[in-house]
Amino acid sequence: MSNNVSRRTFIQGSATAGVVVSGAGAILANTEEAWALSTEVVKYLNFHYEVWSKGGLGPGFSIENQEQYIKNFNWIPNWINVYFIGKFSDYLLVTISIIIIFFFFFCKELLFHR
Repeated sequence: MSNNVSRRTFIQGSATAGVVVSGAGAILANTEEAWALSTEVVKYLNFHYEVWSKGGLGPGFSIENQEQYIKNFNWIPNWINVYFIGKFSDYLLVTISIIIIFFFFFCKELLFHR
């Protein structure tokens, strides 16, 4: 029964979150295999990636009080400075530039053909 419960948890977690890793904690906690990660490692990695994805960790920097940082929406101002300004704005600029270039090269005849 434990195996069926862990499979159901994995499938349900994967379907609701849209990722396969979300249910991995329940499966790995119920296995005694040599290749399985311990529950502590899974929890640590989950916390680590949550802090990283919210801009609290990176190459060469780390927020001191990580538990407080990820609570509520304390992380948003730093995330905007670390990720949005530097990375997302570059992505947005490149996308808009490509659209403008394609527009001028391929739609010029449609606009000026009279």
